[in-house]
Amino acid sequence: MNSPETIATADVTVVGGGAAGLAAARDLAARSFRVVVLEARDRLGGRIWSSTPRKDLVPAEL
Repeated sequence: MNSPETIATADVTVVGGGAAGLAAARDLAARSFRVVVLEARDRLGGRIWSSTPRKDLVPAEL
């Protein structure tokens, strides 16, 4: 969770922690921007979701 102080001191706020948002945040951070990512859900990844339907199968990206 981002504190109000973290959000206030960020150079850039990325809305959405999906694949594109995370890639943008990574690229901006690599260029020395202070970045905060805001995500509505309790996990990152957006529409990317790993699932293992049965224990004898490998995880699948859904």
